[in-house]
Amino acid sequence: MDYFFISSNSNWGGSEILWSQAAMQLQKEGNTVRFGVKYNAGVVKDLANSGASYCNLNNDYSSKPLLQRALIKGKRKLLGYKEPFLQYLLQQRPSLVIISQGNNIDGNPYMTACRNLGIPFVTITQLVTKMLLTFTDDTVINELRANYAASRSNYFVSADNLALHTTMMGESLSNSIIVGNPFAVPYEVSASFPFFPDNKYRVAVVGRLEMYHKGHDLLFEVLQQDKWRDRNIEFSVYGNGPHKQLLERLVKKCNLQNVSFRGQTDSVADIWKNHQLLVLPSRMEGQSLALIEAMWCSRSAVVTDVGGAKQLLEDNIGFVSAFPTVYHLDQALEEAWLMRDQWKQLGIKAGQRIRNIYTEHPVLSFVNRLKTVQG
Repeated sequence: MDYFFISSNSNWGGSEILWSQAAMQLQKEGNTVRFGVKYNAGVVKDLANSGASYCNLNNDYSSKPLLQRALIKGKRKLLGYKEPFLQYLLQQRPSLVIISQGNNIDGNPYMTACRNLGIPFVTITQLVTKMLLTFTDDTVINELRANYAASRSNYFVSADNLALHTTMMGESLSNSIIVGNPFAVPYEVSASFPFFPDNKYRVAVVGRLEMYHKGHDLLFEVLQQDKWRDRNIEFSVYGNGPHKQLLERLVKKCNLQNVSFRGQTDSVADIWKNHQLLVLPSRMEGQSLALIEAMWCSRSAVVTDVGGAKQLLEDNIGFVSAFPTVYHLDQALEEAWLMRDQWKQLGIKAGQRIRNIYTEHPVLSFVNRLKTVQG
């Protein structure tokens, strides 16, 4: 088989792990693997070193001013120029194209190209949010409908995201499958519940420092209340991202003495050696890896009802904010605080539940699905 993986994301992140590890696995099995990305991360070097063919998409669908886009389009038409990924499609005609999307609309140009050329493709959608309707109209939506219908399979990371996608398209999607993302903790991870001599309660906030996505500002506004300043609780913020300095300024501005930034870490399990609960105040999610990993380490969580978070924390093993607002997040945090003596027991149940839902080898499971797709 000849597989061509395309990522529509502009940077490396958790949503890139599934397609990249699947590409590596297929390469190891002796398949021809090509890949196209817009960023320059370690995965580019690793895949290229493994023998996969690399296509740089960086200059083709990145955001440019309208006049610049018009000039480029005119030049390409005059010279008969084709974008790199179109050259791959026309010259190589791979057996299957795998289009990995950060959301459910940004892979649309790649889907359209495959559909028009009659080349089999599948999609992986890592996030669905109604906010993206701002960038669509009936013309775009109808093109998306045609593309998703033409796809051999459409993979979503949570049932919640699939349901939201059908609402945005106004119709059901029959060729859809829910898949799991790889997580960065060992299957048999050991993360005993910590107790601290100062009787502190320590909470971790884990995720990309991207305020409009992960909702750190909602949490910081909640923590400005006197009750949270006076309580024996600390919040550790883990991660990196485009709003790192902004979030640090907000913490300083609000004088949140119980909030600290811990940066990026390569060991998720180490986070949970020193923290007892996860807080995830996201405005939107696909299926949070931070939540899956915390549950794998036998920790409960406070989450907003986005992505598939509520489904993972069914049976009252966590605390769900009905909406990503300051009021509702405060309610969920307050409920968690009142039940703080039960965090260990809830975490044990969370660990048992996640192991009943997720396979030990999500990448191999996904690769096996790709092998069944008919060209």
